[in-house]
Amino acid sequence: MTEPTASPAVPLLEAVAVTRYFEDGQVTALKDVSLQIDSGDYVALVGKSGSGKSTLLNLLGGLDHPTSGAIRYRGKDLSEFGDPAQFRSSELGFVFQSFHLISVLTAEQNVQMPMFESSLRAPERRERAAELLERVGLTHRARHLPQQLSVGERQRVAIARALANRPSLLLADEPTGNLDSSTAESIFALFDSLHADGMTLLLITHDPLLSERARRTWTLRDGRLGEADDDAKPESA
Repeated sequence: MTEPTASPAVPLLEAVAVTRYFEDGQVTALKDVSLQIDSGDYVALVGKSGSGKSTLLNLLGGLDHPTSGAIRYRGKDLSEFGDPAQFRSSELGFVFQSFHLISVLTAEQNVQMPMFESSLRAPERRERAAELLERVGLTHRARHLPQQLSVGERQRVAIARALANRPSLLLADEPTGNLDSSTAESIFALFDSLHADGMTLLLITHDPLLSERARRTWTLRDGRLGEADDDAKPESA
């Protein structure tokens, strides 16, 4: 008897021949980009300013739509999700270079913000926020406002907020771009820890020290995607 052939695993997130035009087709930000991100991946996306990195991240996160091609999450086209905001809230975590914390809310309250889209009650939201602030080493800063925090502490609050609804995929756009080297190292270690716990990560970065820690590195040049030679990476990367 012939053994049944196992079905190939469906990628967590996939771009299929994605192109993105702007300004009535006068600017081509992305050209025929295809990629796959599997559960448990740790991917860095590098490239010069203007190469299309943020455009691609916005497409993969459902914040924008491709001019042509498709973005699929667990095999389903993003255009088929009835409520894009609900999809992003429940499945994706976003970390931005400029943090986007709400200035009148404490660190604890900022971390709770995505949970208002969930079914969690107030005590459960507070407990979850406390757990996440402990995870990023900021229990002692829970009641502080963003302006009372250092730049590195604000980024850690932003990462805790991105994890609030237990996303399947964390998307980060230059997460260490505003940090000094010693503070950035603590963020590197945090991402490593998240990945070790099973989190899937896609990071846009100019920092070679961060991209070297990823398991795979993609390079965008003039809107076209290439993949670095992962075999050349040290085993500890």
